Amino acid sequence: TGSARPAPPPPSSSRRIAMPFASTSGAVSFLSSRALQPGARRVGRRQRRSFISGWVPKLPGYRHQESRNKVLRHPPSTVFEVVSDVGRYQEFLPYILSSKIITPMCTLKNGVKSFDAELSIGFQIWSDHFKSRVELHPEHPKRHIYARCVESSTLNSMHTIWSFEPTGDSTNVNFRVNMEISDPIKAGAIIQVFSQMADAQMDAFEDEIERIRRQSEAVEAVAGNI
Repeated sequence: TGSARPAPPPPSSSRRIAMPFASTSGAVSFLSSRALQPGARRVGRRQRRSFISGWVPKLPGYRHQESRNKVLRHPPSTVFEVVSDVGRYQEFLPYILSSKIITPMCTLKNGVKSFDAELSIGFQIWSDHFKSRVELHPEHPKRHIYARCVESSTLNSMHTIWSFEPTGDSTNVNFRVNMEISDPIKAGAIIQVFSQMADAQMDAFEDEIERIRRQSEAVEAVAGNI
């Protein structure tokens, strides 16, 4: 007939259809079909790959053990008193930049005393500021001292044990530390530095004990002449 034909629909490529789309926040929004074209899907995949590649799991650190043993010609009580005086470490221990007791000393069971301390160390390529929880066991036959690092920028953990075994008029001093270094790449350098520090500090403890002994003898001599 002579009636006009209806106009054909526009090409599918130019059609816009409102479609629901769940956003990451849980809300439902409406996007046109153009947002679902292949190019848009590729962008979404690139974003997901970027998110996944940006997530790196925490790797375990490098574990290391260090120990020292030395016989000092002083009674265990004297050696124990100097090693447990953490607040004065900055006065006589090399590479200790600062040392401070940050909690009051409290007494636990069996005469055990506990406190928290902050130490700053600096030696060549390694420096750190860490917090430790210290326990003193003066009633133990070997007068143990335990220290556990609870905060550090380079160590995941560090446990230190001192023991003081009497041998006649002398003391067999044993020092042992177990640590986990957070960055395995720097572990070799840190271990080398720590080993040198341990040697130097063991000698420094002996020197401080000897200094205290001489000072005590000088005070007694002055008192005897009065």
